[in-house]
Amino acid sequence: YEGQDPIHLELSVADAQAEIRYTTDYTTPTMNNGAVYDSPIEISVNTTIRAIAFKEGFGPSWVETHTYFFSLTDDQKSLPIMVVVTDPENLDGPEGLRTGNNPLERGRLWERPVSMEYFNLQSPDGDQVDAGMRVHGGVLRTRAKKAYRLYFREDYGDPELTFLPIPGTPVQSFKRIVLRAGAQDTNPFVHDELSRRTYGNMGQVTSHGTFVQLFINDEYWVTYNPVERYDEYFFDSYLEGGLDWDIIRQSGLSGGDLVEWNKLLDLVSTQDLSNPDRYREATRLLDVVNFADYLLLNNYAGMEDWPNNNWTAARLREPGSRFRFYVWDAEQSYSLKNPNYHNVLESDLDQLNDPIALIYRGLKVNPDFRAVMAARFRKHFYEGGALTDDVVMKFFLDLRYEVRNAVKNMLTRIPAFWIPGR
Repeated sequence: YEGQDPIHLELSVADAQAEIRYTTDYTTPTMNNGAVYDSPIEISVNTTIRAIAFKEGFGPSWVETHTYFFSLTDDQKSLPIMVVVTDPENLDGPEGLRTGNNPLERGRLWERPVSMEYFNLQSPDGDQVDAGMRVHGGVLRTRAKKAYRLYFREDYGDPELTFLPIPGTPVQSFKRIVLRAGAQDTNPFVHDELSRRTYGNMGQVTSHGTFVQLFINDEYWVTYNPVERYDEYFFDSYLEGGLDWDIIRQSGLSGGDLVEWNKLLDLVSTQDLSNPDRYREATRLLDVVNFADYLLLNNYAGMEDWPNNNWTAARLREPGSRFRFYVWDAEQSYSLKNPNYHNVLESDLDQLNDPIALIYRGLKVNPDFRAVMAARFRKHFYEGGALTDDVVMKFFLDLRYEVRNAVKNMLTRIPAFWIPGR
């Protein structure tokens, strides 16, 4: 709810013998915590109501959580609103997600139950769902504005998120969502989204995202970028085949095993791929068209903190499947850190010993792979291709319009310098 006039909130339960207890301090109601509901609740300031029905001899109902806003600013209303609510102990208690070095912890033990609400003031889109939340990311986990992951499971109620409108995706339900904080791209805040949308326009499978203004327990954390997470559920949704995938990230194995991945790395590192037979072996392990597009986009964007970091590769665990690469965390791009052109080829791909650089150097000695690169270059950089100036500019301008009132004084580096300079 968002409005100006006070409201009188009525709570009800089908069983007249059940007792409703509610809280306004974000804690979960219990038989010993919260007020007994006996008359409509007057609400005139920003308030979160959490309510549970209790009946002797029965287990409690699911907790219902709803937030009511009365004093949103124009900036806060410039994008759809997402509200995460949880017991304050889950955030700042001894085992809280934000306490001390706790943000560095990982895994299910460091997942906390939350309510997530989404509503768009310009449309009827919106609803509430319970989920699990973890801190997300790498070295920036201890920053005040953190990235988070939301996990949707039957343990919390609904097994999937079904009401978040994400542009461009054919998928209607999500098992996991990453709330990207833009830690290294506060302005213009669109680098990662621009890169992923461009990758999709190149014909590659990619994660999609949107923008929201995020509140956590009624505390305003400004703009976030909710996106699909690359995991077995994502790959099954887009590529089908089930949930059995080898998923490799810069940090190591994330799903499946390393058998086929190690075969690929061994092949490109120890064999001469100018030999047609060895190259054919590589193409049975790696989708070289996908890899060519992946290289072209990262080179076009002058991607920093890559290829040693920020990448995902995956394959379905069945005979004949090949690894494909997926763009992720492209915040340090488009000259964000370096005002001059960052030569990805000379600085990174020709120098580093990380997997992507090793694969590139192994493949580039083969004329067939160079022909693939040339063909994909021709496709994307000419005649209205995905990396031509007009096409990239349109994607950027669409994103700029989307966040126009949320990101003030947006930097003009991309349209004024980067796109025409490429």
